[in-house]
Amino acid sequence: MGEPLDGILEQTFSEKGKMLKKIIAVAIAITIALVSAVISPPAYAYSQGDVDKFISTGSCAYCDLMAANLTKVYMYGAYLPEAYLVGAYLDKAYLARSILTKAYLVSAHLNGANLRLADLSNANLSNANLTDADLSDANLNGANLSGADLSGAKCYHTIWTDGSEKNGSCQ
Repeated sequence: MGEPLDGILEQTFSEKGKMLKKIIAVAIAITIALVSAVISPPAYAYSQGDVDKFISTGSCAYCDLMAANLTKVYMYGAYLPEAYLVGAYLDKAYLARSILTKAYLVSAHLNGANLRLADLSNANLSNANLTDADLSDANLNGANLSGADLSGAKCYHTIWTDGSEKNGSCQ
């Protein structure tokens, strides 16, 4: 009677071992998926077609340029009303006389950008980096600058968010 019982016990433990291995494998797969989701950089989905259009024509109303790298781009008089430039890299960009009305520039990188005479009225520049940017003679009436870094930015004859004129530092 001991031998059949040993066989049953061995089979039971073998099935439980297989089940335990499956549970561990699933737990590891779930852990890897969760860790990957947490540490992976966010996927930015700017439209390459919109980037190409902007680079070739300087005009791209309502474009999706989210997180696009446009560092040092030279676009005098660019036409970008209501463009989606969230997190875009526009450091040292030359955008003098550009139309950026109602543009979404949240967390955009505009360090050292030339925005002289640009129309940024009603644009959302919250949390944007405008360090050392030149906003002289620009129109920022109605713009959202909450959390924006304006350290060293120039604002000579700049129409400020409330419609008043700024002369000197933008802070």
